[in-house]
Amino acid sequence: MVQVQNGQTDAISILFERYKKILYSFFAHMTQDRFLAEDLVQNVFIRVMRYNKQFKGEGSFKAWLFTIARNVMADHYRRGAKMRTEMIDSYTHELHGESNPYEEILADERKNFLHKAISRLDEDKREVLILVKLHEMKYKDVAKMLLMNESTVKVKVFRAMKELQKILQTSKQSL
Repeated sequence: MVQVQNGQTDAISILFERYKKILYSFFAHMTQDRFLAEDLVQNVFIRVMRYNKQFKGEGSFKAWLFTIARNVMADHYRRGAKMRTEMIDSYTHELHGESNPYEEILADERKNFLHKAISRLDEDKREVLILVKLHEMKYKDVAKMLLMNESTVKVKVFRAMKELQKILQTSKQSL
């Protein structure tokens, strides 16, 4: 980021390559729209370029980046866009190497089952769960980003996990 701040704009491509997948995953989980997720990732990096001088290096770059991501998403919906409810076909990179097709099908089914369950959570619970559990952000960084204290984030994650467990149990029983 220091290189970008010093005018070396080609360094943004390194940041893009490093963070595009986790941003895409965040947006895909939050919006349930993979095409919108791609657009929002692009918008984040446009803002990173535009507001690069605002990064002071006091916190983690990842937390600053996700703050921008949240603002990009909020701005998108503030302009009147509606969330779609279609499920995401697949947003993760392809598995490398040889694998058993049966195992791949089972893994995809489990992944889809989990994504459906996560999508049933309220947006605020879904957001903290995705940031902490899927993107492995520190509670401290998420708290700073969401403008709340760390213990509140921990409680929200705990409650989101409990609700997710109930959703998963209910869904399994209805199968």
